[in-house]
Amino acid sequence: VRDASLNLRLAVCKHFGWVNFTGPAESYSRANTSRMPLPKWAEENVQRQTKYPPVLIRCGPLGHYLYRLGINRIDYMSLDVEGSELVAVESLLHPKYGIAIGILMVEVRGDGQRKPIAERMLKAGFLFVGQIYGKPSPANEVVSDVYANATHIRTHFPASRAA
Repeated sequence: VRDASLNLRLAVCKHFGWVNFTGPAESYSRANTSRMPLPKWAEENVQRQTKYPPVLIRCGPLGHYLYRLGINRIDYMSLDVEGSELVAVESLLHPKYGIAIGILMVEVRGDGQRKPIAERMLKAGFLFVGQIYGKPSPANEVVSDVYANATHIRTHFPASRAA
């Protein structure tokens, strides 16, 4: 919906393939590529949307698609891919894509992915900066962890006070 954005209309998954995407575009949707059980609140949302037939869409590693677009540097990225955050992080940090990332904010929920995401980010040299918590609606609780790559910040923003 943003004029200056690039919408690839793809899902994030570990390997190239296809996934079923459920729900109307203007509301909660789910492409369950993580193969993890949905939290109760998410399952209820999916059940409410049974009148919307699933749509089969392409999926693949996010890092690959960005690499193919010639993107090798991201100063700030907010990652919210409805349960496939760990898969997305793995592909973004994969050395074959060579994507330099400065700040990465990753949405995490109570689905057991927070710890492995944190471990992967720390292993890649990122620092945990903090957490952003919000409740934009009574039914939706959002928690995002923020990570910073000090080397990236020093390299690309040497005059920055943050470095």
